[in-house]
Amino acid sequence: MKITRYSKDVDVLMVKVSDEPIAYAEEAERFIVHFSADAKPVLLEIMDAKDFVMESLDSMLTATMDEGVVYVLDKKERITSPNSERTGADAVTVSS
Repeated sequence: MKITRYSKDVDVLMVKVSDEPIAYAEEAERFIVHFSADAKPVLLEIMDAKDFVMESLDSMLTATMDEGVVYVLDKKERITSPNSERTGADAVTVSS
């Protein structure tokens, strides 16, 4: 899998999954998936890519909030207490 291009002007991220030729494409919500003749994914286009990536990161970080060490993104400050008062967009937790 390889990110092949991001078009900032239209906010589309393209991810190449295979080198096979594209036979057809299907659209589902914010994705367009291009398939080979034997129905294998070849290329993934993600519309509204910036929002998609930010939402994905937010979901991943929120899911780990109780699992480890909290790192404050804006200050490079490390908070080791899992019961820290720092929460929300400026703090994330990562598993160790």
